[in-house]
Amino acid sequence: MNAPEGAFIWVLPSAAERHGAFLARSLTLLGQSPETIMAAHAIALERGAEEARRVINHPEAGSEPFIEALRMTYAQVLAAPMVIANYPMPIKGGTILDASVINPFISCKSDEDRTRIKTRYEDFLRGDRIEIWAKRQNTLKFLKIDEAAEKRFCEDLGSGEYPNAE
Repeated sequence: MNAPEGAFIWVLPSAAERHGAFLARSLTLLGQSPETIMAAHAIALERGAEEARRVINHPEAGSEPFIEALRMTYAQVLAAPMVIANYPMPIKGGTILDASVINPFISCKSDEDRTRIKTRYEDFLRGDRIEIWAKRQNTLKFLKIDEAAEKRFCEDLGSGEYPNAE
């Protein structure tokens, strides 16, 4: 059976590639001229992204400080570790598959939220059967990596650095 040996929400390689391409395109757009950035918002509005209207109609829209604020905001959003790429995910039967796995902590707003989610995983994956024990270990190992990614992200917030597309 090709099932993960742990509580992982993974994405197919084609979806991971599309996600990576989206990040790369978005980061490329951040380096474009203010006119191009505003034009991209106009296109988004034409395609139904009503939130773009607030950007376009802002009194400072198009000004250099406004565009720089947009760049920094979008850079931080794009840097959020929504997907942990190339995680060595254990598969039943002993195989390891490098997969992009969704970060279950991405919506957490506090340490308490992360602790609550981690506790739910720990409570759910209890038992003395070897399969449960293995799933628990593999899942908790992944959650440690997620926590480290979240910590790096929080430490970098407001750093002024644009993330690297990976």
